[in-house]
Amino acid sequence: MILADKIMNLRKKNGWSQEELAENIYLKILKSIEKSVLRTLSQPSIGSVQPLYISDGAVS
Repeated sequence: MILADKIMNLRKKNGWSQEELAENIYLKILKSIEKSVLRTLSQPSIGSVQPLYISDGAVS
């Protein structure tokens, strides 16, 4: 069985149209990207932290 047949069988088994399948896949991709971005923003790596330089009492 080729991949296209497997996808079609699983789609029909779940009662999804091609459009519904595409929408579900798209939403899962968006959620995955969102989780990745939020994880990155909430836990910056030490390499992304910029040092502060203080000279003559001013922070630059």
